[in-house]
Amino acid sequence: MKKLFFALVLFFFQTAIALQFDGDIVRVNNKNYIYLKSENKKYLLMGASPIVAMYLNKLNEGDFVSVEANKTSNFTAMNVNTINYVGLRDLLGTWTADDQFCYTFNSHTDFSISTQIGKTCLVNQIDDYTYLINPNSQQWVMLVAGKFNSFVGDVSINGKRNVEIDLYDSQTGAIIRHLSLKKVSE
Repeated sequence: MKKLFFALVLFFFQTAIALQFDGDIVRVNNKNYIYLKSENKKYLLMGASPIVAMYLNKLNEGDFVSVEANKTSNFTAMNVNTINYVGLRDLLGTWTADDQFCYTFNSHTDFSISTQIGKTCLVNQIDDYTYLINPNSQQWVMLVAGKFNSFVGDVSINGKRNVEIDLYDSQTGAIIRHLSLKKVSE
């Protein structure tokens, strides 16, 4: 009886309290799974609400996701309550714009801006920024922070080589810059 009680308490505790999980998206039969490197295992992602399910379906193979979720009782799936942030695989790499700058997205949380001369990005003139991307029904919302400023932006990925970013002043909401980025050949 004690074992049954302990098992029920453990099951309730595990399903009642969501934990944070971070991993890469793996698509199998048009379903999104999260691959957890720490466990060397993948779990089917299920949205706890229709809006979370819609956001999860926007993700592609190789994207990164950080979620608050509960593992199901059979430990093959996760019920996702909240998406903390996502990392878009197609955004990684170096991009150029018509503003004579290079934008290098080094990871899913940091990027740098350097001066572009011709087709060369100068590595000695770099400003570093951190960013997070959150899902939205229309596009992706980007939160950017640098040493002296912060921005909010909308990100639209228009194929593997074209990205549009509208940056807004985080205090006034005014559009301060539109970036049309082109991927640098790797």
